[in-house]
Amino acid sequence: MPAQTNRDRILEALRDLPPDASVDDAIERLIFLGKIDAGLQELDAGKGIPHDEVERRFRRILWSPQALRDLESIHAYIVQDSELYAELVIHRILGSVARLAEFPESGRVVPERNDRALREVIVRPYRVVYRLRPGLVQTATVFRASRLFPAGTE
Repeated sequence: MPAQTNRDRILEALRDLPPDASVDDAIERLIFLGKIDAGLQELDAGKGIPHDEVERRFRRILWSPQALRDLESIHAYIVQDSELYAELVIHRILGSVARLAEFPESGRVVPERNDRALREVIVRPYRVVYRLRPGLVQTATVFRASRLFPAGTE
């Protein structure tokens, strides 16, 4: 069977539309199929972009150096007993913070501060404290929940 021409593919896409489809529906279908083809051709040509690069371009979460030090300390403490558990705990914390990109107000207001922009998610036994800014989540600290709220953050 000979390869299908672009014209044949276009006619097939139009035939697949429902009988009451509008011209706009037909155009939208053709644009959609064209974008699929373009994306696949770029991938086949080796022009794929790694996921972490895409995340970097659309980053909506910032971590303070303090929060990074907190994660490193948590990891260093737990890894003394279990490398696997240390990785799991860090993964749970990172996953909870990643969800804030979609649901930034899902965390509760930090009770010690009563500031609607300062919130926290609990990833037992840790409190991940973050500040909301327009289009941005700023992670301030990751603190063991059994300890008092850090001094100097009031």
